[in-house]
Amino acid sequence: MLDPTPYRKLFPITDRIAHFNHAGVSPLSTRVVADMNEFNQRAAELTIGELRQETTDRQNELRQLFESIWHRSEADPEFRRLSL
Repeated sequence: MLDPTPYRKLFPITDRIAHFNHAGVSPLSTRVVADMNEFNQRAAELTIGELRQETTDRQNELRQLFESIWHRSEADPEFRRLSL
């Protein structure tokens, strides 16, 4: 079983309350809060068109990455086995 101890520091609220896994509600991790703050800062600095373009560019980069991983796993069964 996975030891949750190292992950607790990502969720400061676990110092005060017990949180039971539930798909509908969950606390925000420090990583999510940092990413949200970064996005909000970018949104404050850019026009909506610039923000949309930046977001679209990032989505396209991720899509290409996922597609290359998928194609690699299709072509190489050993890669697929190692990546699962």
